[in-house]
Amino acid sequence: MYCHGTMKAQMSKVARRLIVIGSVESAWTRKQKWMVVQCIVHRLPEIKERFDSTGSGRSDKGGVDIWFEKLMEIFAEVNFKAFPPVGEKPQCYYDRNKRMADWGTEFWGFLPINHSLKRSGTMQTIRMADKQDKVTHVYIVSDTGYFETKSRGFYEVVE
Repeated sequence: MYCHGTMKAQMSKVARRLIVIGSVESAWTRKQKWMVVQCIVHRLPEIKERFDSTGSGRSDKGGVDIWFEKLMEIFAEVNFKAFPPVGEKPQCYYDRNKRMADWGTEFWGFLPINHSLKRSGTMQTIRMADKQDKVTHVYIVSDTGYFETKSRGFYEVVE
């Protein structure tokens, strides 16, 4: 058994890398976009405290990937790594999602309430991370709020 100091020192040797991903710009209403950005801004102190590095998909279609990247540039003192899709479509998106799933240690996915979970690149990445037993959170966002779910089923409402 470790004392707190030893455990903390041991834990600090493990890289803690947050991936934040979500739907493209056109999928969101203005209110939903505001809610996603506010959720991330509210959690900036947690991000700075808990993570050594952050990353996102740098979607060429805008959306959560780009919002998060801009917030990291402006507010956070945490390293950021972009994972743009490279190569031929659609394989480049799968390859990018796999790179993120392999690199990250915790994943936050944001999806609008009317979004298909089966055809979602965000959910593909979350499922890949789940298969590696990594920490995953999925936030389903409406115009009036959001709730957290797991890719394997609903588990908690977040106010």
